[in-house]
Amino acid sequence: MIASRSGGSSARVQLNDGSQMSVSNPPAGAGDYQQQYTVNVASDSQLPSVAGWIVNVGTSPEERYPAIPLNLARSALTSLIFAIQNVELGDYVQITGPPSYLTPDVIRQLAIGTSEQLGGFFWRIAWNGAPEAPYEVVVLDDANYGRVDTDGSSLASNASSGATTLSVATSAGNPLWTTAGGDVPFDINVKGERMTVTNITGSSSPQTFTVTRSVNGVVKSHGTGEAVRLWFPPILALV
Repeated sequence: MIASRSGGSSARVQLNDGSQMSVSNPPAGAGDYQQQYTVNVASDSQLPSVAGWIVNVGTSPEERYPAIPLNLARSALTSLIFAIQNVELGDYVQITGPPSYLTPDVIRQLAIGTSEQLGGFFWRIAWNGAPEAPYEVVVLDDANYGRVDTDGSSLASNASSGATTLSVATSAGNPLWTTAGGDVPFDINVKGERMTVTNITGSSSPQTFTVTRSVNGVVKSHGTGEAVRLWFPPILALV
């Protein structure tokens, strides 16, 4: 992605971490999309940050929900009618307890559009949703959003669906995971399964993680080489 300033220079940013939304060729990633934006910033030095933010928002792996339908005639929504009516464009909405054929996690969306149908025997509202996750940025000293992980971290061996210890390798040149007792617990993401890390040992790679499995209800086995990242990745806000 290229961000340019009128009368100035440009900056290019790519997501090349090997994830499903990276510039890696399909099926490993989404491929390289050549897009360019002209932005109104004070100086060229701001362009890398702007380009990085656009990539962050545009490559979120969260699912898109072009329509989130709400039937306000249902008795189950009686207690939420006023809250639903008060939702404005840009507000954060959650869908808790989604059906089993959707993600097991809470669906977190921003309402970026809305439509309403009102008649003698029906009242329906639909929100056009966009993923909220890219806007969850670093918060200093916060137990979840105040953490920084390490690049090049992956499973060093297979892990069954019930294993409570993981062997985690970190590639050369990147810092190891913390072993300080005061830094746990925290949550990690291993191919969609949320795990809570309760202890880490080892002064060299690979390290041993003690974990609580299937925090988000996902039960699965894992293979060597799968990425290990924080569940709440550190994202710097655009300033």
